Amino acid sequence: KKRKKENNSSSYFLLNSDGKGEDAVKIPSGGYRFPVKAEDLTETVREEGNIRSNLEIYMNGMDVFNFAISVVPRGVKEIMKRVDLPVDSIDYLVFHQANKFMTDFFVKRLKIDSSKVPYCIGKYGNTSAPSIPLTIVSELFNQNINNKKIVMCGFGAGLSWGTALITPQNCSVSEIIEY
Repeated sequence: KKRKKENNSSSYFLLNSDGKGEDAVKIPSGGYRFPVKAEDLTETVREEGNIRSNLEIYMNGMDVFNFAISVVPRGVKEIMKRVDLPVDSIDYLVFHQANKFMTDFFVKRLKIDSSKVPYCIGKYGNTSAPSIPLTIVSELFNQNINNKKIVMCGFGAGLSWGTALITPQNCSVSEIIEY
């Protein structure tokens, strides 16, 4: 009887949320708590000058920025501390890419070589939730990521944030297919 070779790699995840920031990124109506009503469809000019309905996403950019610059570098440091590895041992650090300025700030705060931080925001813009997997397939498809320490960190609505450390084995990244 053949047995599959044991995979000795481990993955580590830190998932967090802080409900005090619920108004920083949200869609005001829809879902169970706030069912859609007819008036939610009406577009109005908001105090910041944007025209939107209650079914469209709202973001307070400064609140999200201030939140992210405090929790993202801390999350990366914390996960590396938990596995007893220095931050500079990371091979790739893949962030949610809200904007390049913010990501560059993370790199500077963590004192990590910027060549370890792939970017795709210039190609695709802020794609929201898919920015981390999009960055991986867009920028790492031709790299051998097996046995590399890859840290991923995302943040967003809620406010919530998560950090993961993975060391893939027997893994290949497909090239992105654009239509």
